[in-house]
Parts: sequence; C-alpha cells; structure tokens
Amino acid sequence: MIIDLTYPTYEGMFKYPSDPDPEIEINPAKIEQDPKTNDKKYKSGHTLLKIRNHHATHMDAPAHKIQGGKTIDQYDITKFVNKASLVTLAQTGPSNLLKRQKREIRVEDIKDSIDNNDNNEIKALLFYTGFCDEMRKHDGKLFKDSRHMFETKFPYFSMDAAEYIVKAFPNLNIVGIDSFALDPSGSNSEVHRTFFRNDTLALETLANLNELKLALKAKDKDTFTLHTAPILYKGADAAQVRAYAVIE
Repeated sequence: MIIDLTYPTYEGMFKYPSDPDPEIEINPAKIEQDPKTNDKKYKSGHTLLKIRNHHATHMDAPAHKIQGGKTIDQYDITKFVNKASLVTLAQTGPSNLLKRQKREIRVEDIKDSIDNNDNNEIKALLFYTGFCDEMRKHDGKLFKDSRHMFETKFPYFSMDAAEYIVKAFPNLNIVGIDSFALDPSGSNSEVHRTFFRNDTLALETLANLNELKLALKAKDKDTFTLHTAPILYKGADAAQVRAYAVIE
C-alpha cells in the first residue's frame, strides 16, 4: 500500500506566512490551423513557475540555517529512503495541541511515543499534529487576511522536544511534520539548527497523515518505508519532495 504524503504547489495554496505566493502560468497543448495551407499545427504545452523552494512539501538541508552547511544536492539519494514511524499528537481533550494559544510541541506530548519506538531501527520520524487536516478543511475558503492569519497558527517544536528527539534518535535522517516549519515564526531557528547539527533533515508541510495513521492501523503496522527524494537543485538550501509511505 502506498500513501501519498505530498501537499501540492498551486496558486492560493497555504505556505509559510512570510513566503510570497506562488505564480503559476499553465499553457496547455493546443491545435492551430495554418490559414494558408489549412494544415494543423500541434503546439506543446508548458508551465511557467515562480515558486520558492520552501513551497509545498519540501526538505530543508543544513544550508537553510547554517552558514556553510551542506546543500540539498550534497546528499546521496539513500538518505531519503528510510524506515519510519508516525507519532500522532493528541487532537482531543485537554492535551489537544491545536486548541492551545501557542501550538508548541512539548516533551510531554511526544515522550511516550518516542520511548516506545525502536530507536536503533527508525531513521525517520513523522509528527502528525492535525494541521494538515485544518489545511484541507480551509482549502479555497480563506482569502488575504484570513488566510494569512491561519498560516501564522502552524504548530512547531519546543527546543526541549527537539533535543529529546535528537538524544533518543542520534542516527535519525529525517524529521517530518504536517506544518510549515519546525520553529515558530520569527524565532532564531534553534530547533532547525539542533536537528541539522545531528545531520537530521527537516521534512515540512506534509499532507494526508491521517490517511497514513488509518492505513497503519488497518495493516496492524507500527512502521513503514518513507520515500522523500528531493528535486536536485544544485547548491540549494531546500527542495520540493514527492513524499510517500510504503506499507508492506
């Protein structure tokens, strides 16, 4: 079974609050008729993209936050195929992350799930906050100020939580989340740098994590294979990813 975990790029999409909106010009294939010869001419379609490499589901490399850090193209493709586990945060009751004024992921939110994982085998951890479900619910329904206000409410990790994950998983290749960033907006990016110093890459703006959770439950599985190969931008700090989970 394959579950697509990718949030697409399109005009009107949700994105990190300070990122510009993507501009996409789609020119479809068409048939034109030569007025002199009456012959048909087939014109190829093409699409012009003006996007940021942090739009949609994407992978951050250390160069995103560390001067002189590794760029996304400096990693072997094997870095992006990993045995993975899904950590589901509470979305009901008093511990509901999305009901907090500050949607900060704390150690107590993840401790039990982290401690119950096989830390020697797991190379990628995905954190399901429920924010991707909110994005789906509001897609196409929020505009301008209301959309920007929604974008500012994305969940993020506390420093203590980031340090707890790194200590528990010293060989972790990927940490992923259904949110725009690991750090809160306007921060000094301490969480990103904590993971990058461990050579753990950041996979952000994931989608369909509820579908993944349900599929794992249906298959009675705790782990899956995560595929996250990024576009090969030379020298870039990040790149879009077609992320998907394979459940055997």
